[in-house]
Amino acid sequence: MQRNHDKISPLTTTSTRNILIGLLIFLGLGAIGGGGVLIVSPSGRLFGMPLSMLNKSPFADFLIPGIILFTVLGLVPCLVAYAMLKKPACRLAERFNFFWDMHWSRTGSIYVTFALIIWLQIEMMFL
Repeated sequence: MQRNHDKISPLTTTSTRNILIGLLIFLGLGAIGGGGVLIVSPSGRLFGMPLSMLNKSPFADFLIPGIILFTVLGLVPCLVAYAMLKKPACRLAERFNFFWDMHWSRTGSIYVTFALIIWLQIEMMFL
């Protein structure tokens, strides 16, 4: 089924779209940096975080949270920002697009928002 992505929506204004892209890139680069440091130093020493912070969590060190941070909140937002700029076709991403009149990158930005909310809620629970 062919989708019409040319309908007018609030994200068609250039300034709104550019703000969203900027926020996605900001989130992505920060998470790539933070997740990368946690992957390189799972003990948390480079950030000055003791392993005792993870006492209530299911993790023994910061490796798994670092991988999740790096991929889900780092690489994915950067990919979505790129997709918002270039609008590439992607059949896999279209399968998760519940807004038939919009490009899949807009739905991806909603998923990134949910992922960030979930990340923060889990962080508040365990830390």
